[in-house]
Amino acid sequence: MTEQTNSTGQRTGRKLQIAKKKSALTFAGYIAGEGVFRLATHKGGVKKCVLQQDICIIDDRKRYCLTEEQVQRFKDAKAEFQCDYCAAKRGEAGFLYASKDGETRYARRLPDWRYQFIAERPNGDVVQMKTSIADYLKGNRFDREICFPDSNGGLHEWRAAEERFYRRETDLLQRTADDYLTYEVKYLSDLATKDEVGFLVCLDGKLRFFKSKEIYDIGDITVRDFKRIPPSLFSRSKKYWLTVEVEDGVYRAFDFCGESIDIKSEGKSTRCPITDALRGQINLLIASGNRERQNAEARRDLIFIAKGKCVGKLTEKGEGEAPQVCCFAGPRPKNYPWGDDKEREREAFARLKEEIGAAYARGYRHFITGMAAGVDMVAAKIVLELRRKNPEANIVLEAAVPFPSQPLRWTEETKREYYAVLAQCREVYVAAQEFSPAAYRERDRYMIDRSSLVIAVEGQGDGGTARTLGYAEKSGKTIIRVR
Repeated sequence: MTEQTNSTGQRTGRKLQIAKKKSALTFAGYIAGEGVFRLATHKGGVKKCVLQQDICIIDDRKRYCLTEEQVQRFKDAKAEFQCDYCAAKRGEAGFLYASKDGETRYARRLPDWRYQFIAERPNGDVVQMKTSIADYLKGNRFDREICFPDSNGGLHEWRAAEERFYRRETDLLQRTADDYLTYEVKYLSDLATKDEVGFLVCLDGKLRFFKSKEIYDIGDITVRDFKRIPPSLFSRSKKYWLTVEVEDGVYRAFDFCGESIDIKSEGKSTRCPITDALRGQINLLIASGNRERQNAEARRDLIFIAKGKCVGKLTEKGEGEAPQVCCFAGPRPKNYPWGDDKEREREAFARLKEEIGAAYARGYRHFITGMAAGVDMVAAKIVLELRRKNPEANIVLEAAVPFPSQPLRWTEETKREYYAVLAQCREVYVAAQEFSPAAYRERDRYMIDRSSLVIAVEGQGDGGTARTLGYAEKSGKTIIRVR
């Protein structure tokens, strides 16, 4: 904003809001002979600032008038850098240095998990950063502009400059006499094993960071808790903050509900690809927690008058008939009516596939599976295949889970198949938090109440499939039996 004056000759202009915390304004260094500041924004970004008397110029275009207190904050930040820079050149205050080809780097460990880096460049620029080693080597947008002055801005040029910066900085940092710094750089560059860097911990004993694997599976990451990120004004949020355990450490993770999660440790933030099985396990935990919280909220919503007479009603999710919804019923492998006859099994599942295709042709787009081994899992896979062939149809596969530990005693292969299917379900319903026979009945009743069509493969005897079909007949549902 261009500076203006009022009728009394006093300067007026746009006011600059700066957060009170000290890290909101730091001195970045001298670039092309000009003092440059970093200003943190309320959205988490960083702006380039230059001070001219009591005017702040942001990104070389916006001008703001500063109060005397704000001007003093700018001067204090610059004075603090000057003090640190002088101490670094004298080798005091814990600073170590390394030089090569006219480049000099000073580094010292701060009381927390960060380092303070000061870089002297051949062109006379002097810049500083207070960050983790991983973030220093990666850099944000503001720091990239400082680190890569030789880039012309194109994608190829940026990547080439980034690669040159990474090689130069890792070489310089490893030349320092700080084993802590040297080994962490080696670890990040795959030049050291985990056993060699066991001493890389914060002052409180926590690991500074963990090494990212190519892909994480069940057992690699344990989810302890989750919290949904509040939705914005324009969209529903399907993102979560997770509390996870990785490599004996507990971290906070950001879940995009996609093929990876971002795990934030003390030293860095790592995007970790996850398998479908682990995604299914996370989805089940979230669905289970949401179910428990919904029930608690529903109980709180009961309305009573003075004498205790209830004038409200506790309603559970899914009550009432939903048209054009189809669910499945069928036995587990040990109760197949065809026994070990693989030919009859192929024929039965082929007919099951035909009936699901016929339901799709009649307009059914929402299918519910009970997630049991056997027919439920086969039907779910058929629906997923149908969804892949018809991406425009918006087919919904819902998992109705009796309790979160349903596959606990299954074989590893069956358990992996369970979580892989669960990861691809658009909706997940959890009937109860712990095992009980009633949980199975509640799961079955939910599926029948929610559906207008039941496709069933009959089993042997009067087990759970027979009871489910009996309830469906009493409820007046359409039943298609595959024999």
